[in-house]
Amino acid sequence: MSHKLSVYPGSRPIQQRRQKLGPECPQVVEDEIQALLEAGFIGEVKYPAWLANVVLVKKQNESAGDQEEASTIWELYVDGSSNKIGSGTGIILVNQEGTQIEVSLKFEFPCSNNQAKYEALIIGLKLAEEVGATKVVVFSDSHVVTSQINGEYQAKDPNMKRYLDKTLEYLRRFSETEVKHITQDLNSKANALSKLASTKPGENNRSLI
Repeated sequence: MSHKLSVYPGSRPIQQRRQKLGPECPQVVEDEIQALLEAGFIGEVKYPAWLANVVLVKKQNESAGDQEEASTIWELYVDGSSNKIGSGTGIILVNQEGTQIEVSLKFEFPCSNNQAKYEALIIGLKLAEEVGATKVVVFSDSHVVTSQINGEYQAKDPNMKRYLDKTLEYLRRFSETEVKHITQDLNSKANALSKLASTKPGENNRSLI
């Protein structure tokens, strides 16, 4: 795995304006951090120095074909959150080998709670495509979103219909997909990431529809 930063030749560095939290934000951030601690999503680091990044090593009793097949099957946990401070998404992508990708993203546009959940799902599917997934199992605690995708509910609102069409478009890019509804307690990590994202400074992210 490698990371690449694309920089235009001749471009000059620009100093970003310092972001400051509003007076109501510190308490919200503190509450979200406490929720993450209680959910077991984060914990206190007691190591005297930073550890190196995890390196994936092929198992001795695993063939190349088995490794390739396992790495293309991913589980996608998504959630979106919208409140008076802002809106954001939490995404967790996990494969059968235990590799886990986590994304916490703030939205810079107004949206409802259901729209935020659709945005999270679309971003998650784009991420799954980028890592080479061929089969994706989606987990969401939104009964409305999962029911619309599975054809159990109709999307009567024009904006929600656009989100549904875009989601179905991305789902068709995979050889096999499954969308499942789960309870909030089983989606607590993605939920915590989405709420944490809604309190972060702006990132100039736009809607995907």
